[in-house]
Formats: sequence, structure tokens, C-alpha cells
Amino acid sequence: HNRNAYNKRCYYQWMSADCHIHATRSPDSDTPYSIRAQQAVTDELDLPILTEHVQIGGLQPTLDALELTGTLGVYGQEVTTFEYGHFNAFPLIEDNLGTNYGAVFPYDKRPTELFEAIRNQHAGDKIIQVNHPRGGSFGAYFDVAKLDADSATGDPEMWDTNWDAIEVFNGGCHLREEFDDWIALTNHGIGRTLAAGSDSHGEASPIGLPRTWIEVDRDAVVADREALVEPIRSRQVFVSCGPFIRFTTVDGTVGIGGRTGVDAQGQVSFRAEVSAPGWIALTEARLYRNGQVIDAIPIESTADGIRLDIEFNDIPTKDSWYMLGVIGSGNLMPVYNSGPPNAFTNPIEVDMDGDGQWTPPALVSD
Repeated sequence: HNRNAYNKRCYYQWMSADCHIHATRSPDSDTPYSIRAQQAVTDELDLPILTEHVQIGGLQPTLDALELTGTLGVYGQEVTTFEYGHFNAFPLIEDNLGTNYGAVFPYDKRPTELFEAIRNQHAGDKIIQVNHPRGGSFGAYFDVAKLDADSATGDPEMWDTNWDAIEVFNGGCHLREEFDDWIALTNHGIGRTLAAGSDSHGEASPIGLPRTWIEVDRDAVVADREALVEPIRSRQVFVSCGPFIRFTTVDGTVGIGGRTGVDAQGQVSFRAEVSAPGWIALTEARLYRNGQVIDAIPIESTADGIRLDIEFNDIPTKDSWYMLGVIGSGNLMPVYNSGPPNAFTNPIEVDMDGDGQWTPPALVSD
């Protein structure tokens, strides 16, 4: 490890989002839009994405009416089946004259048909996020579709991959079975975005944690919410309950969601910077290769906000992907009651053999 701090720091434009929020248009929520708007601004949440059951909803009109600036509301829907899963779709367009403001109705559709219906709901591209896909209920798509992580296949009548993101963390950043599913799918070349959401329904349940950070140009999002789609689909995202992560190649030219190669010695080098206030208890930063922890560095308490700034090196033996995880302890009380302050990035892919292609590691023998 090179534990010396880098003299030259590269900063990127990141926007914070909560990709799973409910309010009064959801049958199981009585939280007013005015409260959600004030929560978003108070929590400095850039992108509150309303994902109402059954209906389309969005906070921008409420933010405008309350003269709250800096926060950008995004219209969305949680397309809710009562057989095989819940799926967030955003950004959508509200139709004040349409049934349920233009919502997609899933009740007569199998997964393949449903995903196509969401994509074709109206003009423009959109993200489809699979919500809480494990848990054994009708809302757990991976369970109902019988996803086999070893082969990344499922029931052919139910399993379809025409979606973009997996809600690996729901209401907190505890490692769950969905994290292993995401690793298995990534290893098989089904490169979907690791995502998160609060799934808040009640007023007392905070929004903005876990927080999804998206590398995107703010001005582009102000002009058109569809600017969120490509960065999320390209996995320029990390999720966090507290820490802020910068994870790039050492020269800063390739970041989260990107692809790089190895040097003349076959080595790849990453720079990891972790920021957090001193009261958040962080334990270690973990470097993952193809979903396995290959290195871990303790994070010491400091007062300057930069808790870790180091270089990780590795020599892969095949095309691989790397991610950074930050592990904490305790909780975020009294700010949030949501468990430990963990954070995880999406991958950086490494083309080890330099052939210009990236071969999923599960498809290559060790």
C-alpha cells in the first residue's frame, strides 16, 4: 500500500438521490407531499424520487409552491405486482388526465411484458429498478423467479433481465442476500447497477438513507431529468449510509462504472478516498475483486473529514472487476436510526489481456 495522501485531488460532480420514497398517493402512506419536500431539503437530498404504489407522483410542483430550491423532484412509480415483485420506474411523466396520473398497471402482465410496458409507457428512456428482490414474499422478484446465483439463471416463465438496477440496500446498509445476488450477476456479465432506497412510507421514517450517489452533471438534470438514466445504467453510482467515497484509477481518468487496463507489469492500481465526519465510526475499507475481499485497510479516526486516502494495487489473472466497500460500526444516531454506516461502490472493470473486450470472470476458468 502507498498510504501517502495524493497531492492532486480530482473532484467530480455527484448528486445524492433516494430512489424509493412513498407519500400520500400510495395506499399505504399518509405522508403529505409538503412534508416529503421539506424532509428532502432539510436532509440536503438533491434528488428525491417519489415511487408511489399504483400511481405516478413527483415533488417538483410542491417544491416550487413552497419556494424550496436546490432540490430537484423526480416523477416515478413503484409498479406493484401481487405475484412476482415490485419495480421502480423513473423518471416518468405525470399525466394529469390519465388514469392514476398515467401509471402502468401490472395485473395482466408477466415480467417480460411488464418491463416492456414500462419502457414503452411514454417517450423517453427510463430506469427500471428491482426492489427488495429477496424475502420470500410476492414483492421479492428473485425468489419468485427462482434466481440461481451460481448460474445467474431463473424460471424461464418468470426470469427476465430487461431492467437496470437492483435495490441491494432497502432502508439501511446491512449486507443482505441481494448483495450476493448482485455479485453473482456481475460475475456472469449481467452488469446491473447496485442501488438503494429508504422505502420510507411514514413521516417518522427518514428519507435519504441509504443514499444513492450518482455522478452526473447537475445542469443537465435541471434541464431534463432523463439525464439521470445513462449514468445510472452505466453504474456511475455508489450507495452510502454516511461515508462519501471516491474510487478511481490512480491517475483519476477512470472512475466508478468505467473500464481500465493493466500496466506493463500486469498491475492495476486504484486510489481510494473516504470522507466522513469524525463522529461516524468507520472500521475499514475493503477492496473486492470479482466479489471477494482481497485487501482491507483500517480506517482511523481523524478530525479533518478525510478518513482514508490510499492506493490499492493488484495483479489480476483474468478480466476482473473491482469495487470498494467501507465498513462501519454502531449507527448514525441521533441523525438517522438505520444501522451501521456502510458504503459500497459499483465496479471498475479491468481488461487484463488488453484485447479490448471484457470477459465476465465466471465465464473464464481460474
